[in-house]
Amino acid sequence: PTEGGFSAAKIDKMTEQLKQMGEVFKQASDAASTAIQALTQSIQHTTEGMDPLIAAADRMVAIQQGQQPPNCPCKAGWYLSTSLKMCFECPKNFFSLEGATECTPCPFGHATDNSGSSVCKDVNECVDASLNRCHANATCSNTVGSFGCACKTGFQGNGLDCMDIDECADPSLNNCHANATCSNTIGSFGCACPFGFRGNGTFCERVCPPQMHLTAKDGVASDEFGRSVTVSSFGDDAVAVVGAFLHDERGNESGSAYVFRVAADGSAT
Repeated sequence: PTEGGFSAAKIDKMTEQLKQMGEVFKQASDAASTAIQALTQSIQHTTEGMDPLIAAADRMVAIQQGQQPPNCPCKAGWYLSTSLKMCFECPKNFFSLEGATECTPCPFGHATDNSGSSVCKDVNECVDASLNRCHANATCSNTVGSFGCACKTGFQGNGLDCMDIDECADPSLNNCHANATCSNTIGSFGCACPFGFRGNGTFCERVCPPQMHLTAKDGVASDEFGRSVTVSSFGDDAVAVVGAFLHDERGNESGSAYVFRVAADGSAT
C-alpha cells in the first residue's frame, strides 16, 4: 500500500533520516553553545586575572601621589572624583571631612593654613591693617568671623572714621582749674596755671610777691635781696620793676621781670 505515491517502507525510511538529521543539528547546536560558554568563561577568567594587577597599579600610583587608593574613602582634606575614581586634595581656603565627594569653601572670616585642610580657622583681621577698615585712631577688636572698631579716648565717631574731641570747648570734658588755661591736643588736652599762679593746671593758687624795701625811689637801685630794681614815679605812687633783661649777641632780649607798686614808705607790693 502507498500514501501519496510513497510506500509505507519509503515513508518510514525518510522519517528515520529526518530524526538522524535532527540529532545531528542538536549536537551541533550543543557544541556551539558549549564553545560560546567556554569562550565566555575564558574571557572572564582573563579579566579576573587582570583586575588585581590593574587595581594594584592604581593603588601604587595613588599612594606615590599622596592620594588614597580608589577603593578606600578619601581622607579629610581630600575629595573623591566620582568620574575618575580618585582622591584629590582640596585647595587652600576649602575643607572636607573623610569620605567627602567635594570640598566646601570656608565661611566668611575664616581660612585654612594651606591646601588639604579639614578645618577652617578664624582670621584675626586686627593683626593686619589691610584686613580691616578701622581708623588709625580707633581700636580693632577681633570677633569670630569678623571684627569691630571703636574710636580711642579723645576721639569720636563710628570706628571707621574718628575725629578729635576738643575737650577745652566743653568744661565738662576737662578737669582744668577755673584759673588755668586749657590747651587742646590730638586725642587729649593740657592745663596750665597762668602767670601769678602756681600749680599743675588742675589746681592753681595765687602767688603773692614777697614784701621788700627799696633803697631808692627813682632810678636804678637794688632791693634788700640784692636784686636789680628800676623804680619810676607816677604822681604820688611809684612802680618798681624787679629783674633784668639779658641781651644776646644778636640784640635779642630774654629774661623775666616782676612789677610791684611802691608805697610812699618804700615798701613794694
